[in-house]
Amino acid sequence: MVKFKQETSGSKPFLWTREEWDDKVEKTTVKTETGKVKIDSEMVILQGTETAEQFMLWLKDYEDKIFHNTKTTMLDRLNVLKRIVSKEAQITVMNAVSLFEKAKDKDDFDSFKNPDVKISILAKTSSQDGEIVKYVDDDDNAYNTNRLEDTINESIYHLKIKIFGADRLGLSSYIQLRRCARQMRVTSLGIRAYDMRLSDFQEYLPRCLWRAGEARGLKPKPFNEDDKRELIESALLPAYLTKLGEIGWDLQEKSYAESISQLESLEPGIKRDIENQKKIDAATKSNTTTNGGSNGGSDKNNPKSKQSSFQKCTICKKTHKGKCWYGPGGERNGSSNKKSNNNKSFLTNKDAKHMMKTMIAKSISKDADSESDSGDTLRANLNDAEQMHVLAAAGISPDDEEIEFDDDDLKKYKKQAKQWSKSRKRKRNK
Repeated sequence: MVKFKQETSGSKPFLWTREEWDDKVEKTTVKTETGKVKIDSEMVILQGTETAEQFMLWLKDYEDKIFHNTKTTMLDRLNVLKRIVSKEAQITVMNAVSLFEKAKDKDDFDSFKNPDVKISILAKTSSQDGEIVKYVDDDDNAYNTNRLEDTINESIYHLKIKIFGADRLGLSSYIQLRRCARQMRVTSLGIRAYDMRLSDFQEYLPRCLWRAGEARGLKPKPFNEDDKRELIESALLPAYLTKLGEIGWDLQEKSYAESISQLESLEPGIKRDIENQKKIDAATKSNTTTNGGSNGGSDKNNPKSKQSSFQKCTICKKTHKGKCWYGPGGERNGSSNKKSNNNKSFLTNKDAKHMMKTMIAKSISKDADSESDSGDTLRANLNDAEQMHVLAAAGISPDDEEIEFDDDDLKKYKKQAKQWSKSRKRKRNK
């Protein structure tokens, strides 16, 4: 027994770029008639997992070659439909066919999904109660033909739900495709590619689902002439509209076909103008960048231009404005007192390291005579790093023969050294 499960959720949208069948798609050969000539037609086998556009290509091929072919019987059309489906699509078609096999009275038709099929059946069986018997009777050729046609239409409708989805977006695929067409724009592929894609959408629109419209007795239909004039005007780039304005061409007054032909003749010149404008814009941007980098800070996004307005400092060897913090009396030097030794040269990082090594060596040697000089006073209650900080703050080299401090300055330097040492400990403990 066939399991009745063919509905899916979700919507498969159409794209601006046309989708084609894969080279490895499964196909079968079907014999068709055109007049007195028999033709072997190669047709794709639908599996039920295809994209929306692939399904439309399959459906259009079936309708053109089989369903609308008056040389074939309705039973042959249904048999061909069963042949060109497999897997999930085959289950979907067989479920639809089983609805007709089980239908015995009018109440059984309530489970059908295609509203057009429901209306058709009710119209054929509404005259008297005996009509329903004829409709489901295989022996009545006229009613049998009608029933087979309704079976095909119901099966196709089930396939649409399978592909597009049974949710709100899937059941309104007609509206979704119209929205997609309105958002489509003329790309670098040109106006002819846009026209061909819109033609594809025109063929797909009547075959889409529109549950809300069906409830009001409306059917999906392609865009009319006024719609297409509106679409092309909103799809054009500004360069196209400017050119049309120069020659006095009104898209609303001219037919859609005339506008497409006119735009196709103007397009080569329009594309040249667009390319030339791109080159001009690129050259202008390049010149602006070059000038901004050489004029000492005119380009705000150029980091080099921000630095070029200041001179390189002779003390710290960096570029900055104002007085150097590391110079005599500077904040980073730790002394702003006029009594500081301004004649001493600035100590670099390399000099500071040398001072550290020298001080450690002196503290280890502990000469007996050192107790009497001012160095003893300097080292009192200070570790080696703090002593180096005091000498660096005063700008004094530890190699000097005589190191003398004013009592107030030494007290201040020691205080600064202690604060500096405590701050270092706090940072290390974090």
